[in-house]
Amino acid sequence: MKIDGSVAVVTGAGSGIGRSIAVSLASAGASVVVGDIDARSGAETAEMVGGVAAAVDAASTDGIATLLDTADNLTAMQADMFVVRHASSGAPYLIAQHLAATGR
Repeated sequence: MKIDGSVAVVTGAGSGIGRSIAVSLASAGASVVVGDIDARSGAETAEMVGGVAAAVDAASTDGIATLLDTADNLTAMQADMFVVRHASSGAPYLIAQHLAATGR
């Protein structure tokens, strides 16, 4: 998978494993959208990786819409990859549902 030049959306990226994933993707050349329910920790990670933060609840439809809109606004292209740190949150389903509903 080509990471350099891609746009990655990482949920739960404010700390721990999510933050490590965001750092790794950014180090490999991805533009990273940091999603976290904690605005401060999300902003800290975004600053670390040169990305953009979205303070959202990735277990909500509105949160997923905000994350994907943030990714679209980051560059002229849509997100290339999604990394969901806590899959039981329902985020994978909500991402797929939003993409299908918006025709992406």
